[in-house]
Amino acid sequence: MTTVLLFGTFDGLHEGHKMMLKAAGKYGDHVVAALAPDEVVLRLKNRPPNLSFNEREAALRASGLVDEVLGSDRKEGTYAVLEKVKPDIVVFGYDQTALALDFLRFLEETGKKMPTKILEAFAPERYKSSLFRNP
Repeated sequence: MTTVLLFGTFDGLHEGHKMMLKAAGKYGDHVVAALAPDEVVLRLKNRPPNLSFNEREAALRASGLVDEVLGSDRKEGTYAVLEKVKPDIVVFGYDQTALALDFLRFLEETGKKMPTKILEAFAPERYKSSLFRNP
């Protein structure tokens, strides 16, 4: 079994997210979404998520596009989730450049080896989370 890990907020599961999840599935047969806890969303985006962690988790599970959903780390940059999941590859959305760079920093600092992939965008002018956010 090849396990794929991806990180996200998934605050309102839209077509861009669905395409990202489908694309992640092309890299393995077990897709795990590490879902950002509400307090992490608040720190990273300077606003609370529109939907609670439980609502976002339920939407991911109901999508049928992931095999597992778990909370990501509460402290950014630690990547403790890797020990839980033990992925074969980690994929990032096209707009997760800062996260991907931090992940590569983590790998270098810890001497860990992990294949990574940045996925291509799917109609970002129509399907970007910020376009759906409440003011």
